[in-house]
Amino acid sequence: MKAAADVYTPVTAEVTEVNEALKDKPESVNQSPFTDGWMVKVKISDPTELKDLLTAEQYAAEVNAATK
Repeated sequence: MKAAADVYTPVTAEVTEVNEALKDKPESVNQSPFTDGWMVKVKISDPTELKDLLTAEQYAAEVNAATK
């Protein structure tokens, strides 16, 4: 069964590529999200929107604080 869902991003962007390999190996999303398991590539429309985002380290700290 195929499923479709909207993807919401914190910045304005255009999808430029979709990882078609996930159709055959969807577990890659969990197993190697930064290499084989990426979902889409995007082109950011307004790079100034990035200044309001957390870094990976800041996000991890927020998650850790929220789960204590």
